[in-house]
Order: sequence, then structure tokens, then C-alpha cells
Amino acid sequence: MAVNISSQMNSSTINHFACYDPSIFIQAPASLHANYIVAAVFNAVFSFTAFFGNVLILFALKKTSSINSASNSLLCNLALSDLLVGLLVQPLHVIYCIYGFIGGPEVRCYVRIMFQWTSDYFIALSFMTIVAISLDRYLTLCQHHAYRSAMTPCRIREVIAVLWISCLSFPLGRLVSSSIPMILSSVVFLIFLVIPSYAVYKIYRFLKQHEIQISSQFSNPFAKNSNMVGFNVLQYKRSVSTLLCVYFALLVCFLPSVAVTVAWVTADQSGKLRLIQVGNFSLTFIMFNSTLNPFLYCWRIREVRKLTKSLLKKLFSCANKTNDNDNKYSEDTRL
Repeated sequence: MAVNISSQMNSSTINHFACYDPSIFIQAPASLHANYIVAAVFNAVFSFTAFFGNVLILFALKKTSSINSASNSLLCNLALSDLLVGLLVQPLHVIYCIYGFIGGPEVRCYVRIMFQWTSDYFIALSFMTIVAISLDRYLTLCQHHAYRSAMTPCRIREVIAVLWISCLSFPLGRLVSSSIPMILSSVVFLIFLVIPSYAVYKIYRFLKQHEIQISSQFSNPFAKNSNMVGFNVLQYKRSVSTLLCVYFALLVCFLPSVAVTVAWVTADQSGKLRLIQVGNFSLTFIMFNSTLNPFLYCWRIREVRKLTKSLLKKLFSCANKTNDNDNKYSEDTRL
């Protein structure tokens, strides 16, 4: 039955949406069933933690005053992207895995299509948001006054809108050719490697020069660095180290998928079956980044950590009050 359904599918759909091989993607072999069960369980758990964790982070960032408006908005954008991974992308992967071992090839194919669209979109959005954060940190240091005056709240919203609109090229590209998202992914990954690395290098050089100027002021007290007036260098260094943590976390989570994709191109049929087992977990590892980021924010940003703890205490106290009221009500009804 599964073979009949898959064979009746529109050939243009197969070509455009990468349900390339029904024997692998649509009708999953029995040897992969245990793998799909484990992947479904992991993604179901991480879906909840990504959604709940990033909801807390968004509330905390909205109340955080220690981060400037541009950086705060970009961090909120990254948290929103991670939240939607937990809300949309991971549940789709869970459904895809479940239908891999219970059957249902048509559902499985179209869920795979939706998973590819959403995962391409939100992963690209995360990459480009981190690139934007790195540029924000660089310009905040090197063009402090000009950048702060130019980057109004309206401009920040425009930058974020451009990120969301430009990343639509990934799902829309699949309508044209399955190779377009692969090309775009390579370009975005190259940008992700080059721009933040260059920005951090320039930041490091600039801060070293600043330290030299500070040390020279001891010998010449009349020397001043006008570019750094009113600038909290210690807080800035902490924000850059936070950026590096988030950057390396995404890079580490993404590299296994890169390796699987490269190996897939040259693998034969049996090799692809083995790669699917690894690929399910490499995809899970990418999406786990959406759960990991809230912990990094709490670890690196003191005010976010305090606000998150306060929000959690309020949630638990409300839950305890609700339980107490329910218990009291049940006792009253017994009486």
C-alpha cells in the first residue's frame, strides 16, 4: 500500500520537495524504526524545553536595561527564532519520525516538506541574526557615537524585517529547484564563518589598542581617548564573550549535519541508510541549539539570569497556590 501511494505522488512534487527516494524517505525500513522512536522522544522533549526556555528569555530580555536597544532587539530576535523552532520545526520532525515506524507514506512525505521549509528558514534566520549581532558589537565599539545615533528603534526594526524577509529565499527556493537551498546554505554558512570571525578579530585589536592608550595615560595624564568616553568596556567585553559562546554553540551543533550532508552526496543506497541513522541525530543536535541558547543567556547575562529566576519563582508559586486551592476545594466538597 505504501509503495502504491508513493508511486501515485506527483512527480513534480518529488522533484521539487526532495522526497527523492520513497524506499528510504517514504517507506522507512524496519531497521530504522528504533532510530526513529529515539529521535521522536528526544525532539519531543527538546521541543518543550526550547519553547518554554525561550519564552522565559523573551520576557527577561524585554525587562533588561543593561543591554542597549539594538543588541537587546537582536537577542530577542534570536530567542524568537529559537522559540519557533521548538513550536514548529521540532514537532514536525517528531511527526515525521512517528510516521516512519507506524506507516503513512503520504503524511510522511508532506510533513517532510514542511519540515524542510521551516528548518531551512529558521536555521538561516539564526545564522544571519548572529552575523547581525557581531556587526552590532563591532560598530558599537569602533563607531560608537555615530552608530548609536544612527541605529534608532525604527532602524533596528527595519534590520530585523530584512533578516526575516531575506531568509524566505530558502523555502521559496525549493519551489524552483532542490539545489537552490543547498547553494544558499553554503553562502550563508560562509558569511557566518567570515563576518563574525573578522568582527571579533577587529574588536580584539581595537581593545588591545585601547589598553595601550590607557597604560600611556599614566605617563601622560592629559591624553584622552574621546572615542571611549561614556563607554563601559567591562560590560562590552562580557557582551562579546556572550556572542562568542552563542556563535560557537551554533557552529558545534551545525557541523555534524554538514558532515552528514557531504557524506550523503557520495554514498550508495546502503550507505544512505546508515547515514539516515546518524542524520536523525545530527538534525536533533542542530535543533537542540534552540534549547541550549537560553541557558547560555542565563549563564552570561547576569540581569537575564536574575529576571529568569524571578519569573520561575512566580510561576512555581502560582502553580503551588493553584494546587492548594484545588486541594482545599476538594476537601470542602467532601465535607
